[in-house]
Amino acid sequence: MTHTTIKTPDTSVHNVTACALFCQDPRFLRSRIDYLKQEYGIEYGDFDPLAVPGSGKWILDGNADVVLYGAEVAVGLHSGEKVFVFHHMDCGAYGGSTEITKQQPDEAEFQRGQLRQVRTKILDYLSEKKKATPEIILVLEHLGDGEVTYEIVE
Repeated sequence: MTHTTIKTPDTSVHNVTACALFCQDPRFLRSRIDYLKQEYGIEYGDFDPLAVPGSGKWILDGNADVVLYGAEVAVGLHSGEKVFVFHHMDCGAYGGSTEITKQQPDEAEFQRGQLRQVRTKILDYLSEKKKATPEIILVLEHLGDGEVTYEIVE
């Protein structure tokens, strides 16, 4: 049997600043981590990551149990004060840009609406569980040529 030991300072009490719910699409992973650090001072390891295809789409499609429980743990057990919800353009879980624009011509506006609905579902769930009310920050990611632009959605 082979064992590997990795030295890390991250084995003490686990409190985080935030929870981040995002799509598992790897095109955004590195820039998302950089964004959290640059804009909010949140280092990798200082947020509970919840990655599922389509991010909040899981919640809206009725598959919310694990994702909402993850937010509950981040806020309740890990003392997180913020919940970030990231959605991105051209999301494969929605069928990509082509499929979305068949239903609604403005893909960005569609994703903003989805994010707002997800915020309501998270807040309702945490309220039912009698957990603290975190700040919910909605972020829409726009993919460019070699860059990602982050838009805060009100």
